Amino acid sequence: MQTKTKIQQITKLESGKTYSISELFIKKRKIIIPDLQRDYCWGDRKHGSSRTSELVGGFFDNLLDLSKTDEELQIGMLYAYENPQNYIYLCDGQQRITTLYLIMGILYRELRDKKIKSILISDFELSNDNRDARLQYAIREITLYFLSSLVFDYFLDTGKKVNDVKKSEWYFDDYEQDPTIQSMISAMRIIDEKISGILREGRSVLRQFANFIVSKVKFFYFDMKNRRHGEEMFVLINTTGEPLTVGENLKPILLGKEQDKDELKRLSDIWEKWETWFWKNRDAKEHEADNGMNDFLEWCIKIIYRKDSVDLFKDIKGLSKSTGHNAVVSEIDKYFEILKKLITILGKNAQLQQQFIFVNGKKKDKIDSIIDLRNLTEAEKNNILLPLLFFMSKIKDINTDNGEEIYQFTRRLRKNFFDNHNGRLKHQKRIVNYVDWRYVIQIIAKKNTLEEMLTFRPYVKAKLTPVENVKDNSEKWYNYDMKITKRLKDKGYQKEVEEFEDNPDFMGDISPLFKIANQNIEIKRLQSFYNIYKRLQNNDYGIFYNNDEIKNRFDILTILKGQKWYHGSTQYTGYCMLTRQQGVSFHNEWFFDVWKLFPKCKSAAVLNYELKRRIRNCFKEYCTKKDIDKIMCGNIQEVNPYTIVMIWLILEFIKDNKFKDRFSYSNYKCISCFWNIDYNLINETLDNSQAGKYQLGNLKLGTSYADNRSGLNYLSYRLMKELHDKKTKITAEEIDANTKQYVDLLTRELILNPTAS
Repeated sequence: MQTKTKIQQITKLESGKTYSISELFIKKRKIIIPDLQRDYCWGDRKHGSSRTSELVGGFFDNLLDLSKTDEELQIGMLYAYENPQNYIYLCDGQQRITTLYLIMGILYRELRDKKIKSILISDFELSNDNRDARLQYAIREITLYFLSSLVFDYFLDTGKKVNDVKKSEWYFDDYEQDPTIQSMISAMRIIDEKISGILREGRSVLRQFANFIVSKVKFFYFDMKNRRHGEEMFVLINTTGEPLTVGENLKPILLGKEQDKDELKRLSDIWEKWETWFWKNRDAKEHEADNGMNDFLEWCIKIIYRKDSVDLFKDIKGLSKSTGHNAVVSEIDKYFEILKKLITILGKNAQLQQQFIFVNGKKKDKIDSIIDLRNLTEAEKNNILLPLLFFMSKIKDINTDNGEEIYQFTRRLRKNFFDNHNGRLKHQKRIVNYVDWRYVIQIIAKKNTLEEMLTFRPYVKAKLTPVENVKDNSEKWYNYDMKITKRLKDKGYQKEVEEFEDNPDFMGDISPLFKIANQNIEIKRLQSFYNIYKRLQNNDYGIFYNNDEIKNRFDILTILKGQKWYHGSTQYTGYCMLTRQQGVSFHNEWFFDVWKLFPKCKSAAVLNYELKRRIRNCFKEYCTKKDIDKIMCGNIQEVNPYTIVMIWLILEFIKDNKFKDRFSYSNYKCISCFWNIDYNLINETLDNSQAGKYQLGNLKLGTSYADNRSGLNYLSYRLMKELHDKKTKITAEEIDANTKQYVDLLTRELILNPTAS
């Protein structure tokens, strides 16, 4: 009775005092979410590093665990103002209050408790026609109506399930477009499932949980006096960092049980330091510090647990139980200081920054801030950032002026990243060397110096702890190629080797150079082949630089050998062959033969001959005798379209070697063939008697090249555009003449004399 009397005597909320849910929702009092607030979003799956998790489940689980201790729980501030009396307008605390209110609604459906009912709606409103709920969403009228209907027609009516809400007569179609309403419904589904789980433990457990929510969960109230101050506070909160949503749920786990006031202040100051820093270093598009703080906490837990995915609520709770909350805060703070140090070094060390840019695919010109690090992909964070932070925690007295040790270890992490995540091709010869980042962290943990970590080899005493469903590939961390690389660097060739490693095609793995050097691993020989490789990839062939014929033959050979087919057109059916394969040249065995040619061929004539011979051989690889017979007989429509494209390219090449820059590596141009007469523009110019006549000669008109970046516009093709613009009528005789010309070329160059230069 004393508690009831005390509650009834409360008339006005006082700034600086704490209030439970039952003390907030009494008499005629309502809590209003004003129109200046954002939508409710905790039920949305847009949180966590992958932005696919909701916050309601973790919030609920946290409350449930703490309810079993029967201790009071303060869950943050409520910034608000009251005007008129009994109408409390929230400036901050909307997400927590709304979630608790929804929990109360689902609890009432199970327990039919009068105290909970009075929290949902007052007796006065129950007898009033409007039947307004205690919680009022005034951000939109439609949201306001929904919440009132939800309370009276769903929370107080126990005959329906959550999934029945959208089927109810009171649920309007317009509700589907309201983000707050949809997030509330998602949240209720999660809450309903959680409460069903509690009921399996017994109704008494659920009652204990409900009593805890009603009387033990408390807010610290701060009175903003009036709407003007409230709006100012709202703007301040949303431009200087709203108190963290995830952080507010985690903070009680780590700090809530600390009894020593001095220690509690120390821990609180640390937490405040984190929040303030992430607020000051938030993204320009963010209006709070939530996401930055959340990302950072996930990184810490991933490093500590060495696990791929994180449930912050459960993991931090489990960690604090096993090691103590003080130790967890200290561990996280250690990584916080290391993170700041890394950002400082990134700002000073252009070489280190370049390694991150390499990994990030050069999407940014610089990576030197927390925002840049947060914007890395999940794979980039896991394989580069997290092991690097752990590495910095192990290496003492890191020089923040040059960061050389950090730079060298980042280079090794980059190589490992591209072993598995080559930006253009996941190549099997690299994948076999990849070591999962969770094992990399274990390697770091086993050793104390950079040298020991780079040369780690597993043995009995250094055996790593298995990671479930992840292969321990640590024996590849310091393999044969890495030993050769280290030997070269130790001999004083670090600068040369790092130049090789930084080539965008190699990205740390210079084993192709070792392979082509054929065990003769001398720096001058490696340098020679590396220079040849650069010239080949840049179409700069040294003494052959001004020879268009050689350049174009090498380009065509690269196209034919490294082909990638693309099907599509804006108007017709066809196939295009892109001019650049999805991967680097040395991933194809043929390239090593050409690579070796260049130092051997001392004259342009010899090199020209060798390239032309390889083009013919390439043709023979893809065009069978059966295909050639059909082509010679005029049955070209029966030939594979891939073969048709290659026939056209080779014939054009033999007839006219001056392709110039038409098929360069950088312009994404492609060759294309339309082989179906039914979709070919030529069909419109032929007599009906000739409509089905599609011979080798049609390739001269129906096949050409296009810029793949601008789309496949048939009329923009060189020959077809000429045909269209002149409105020339193509006759059967002209096609026959074209066919004869191409048959003669095929016969002379590829059949009768396949090795001629």
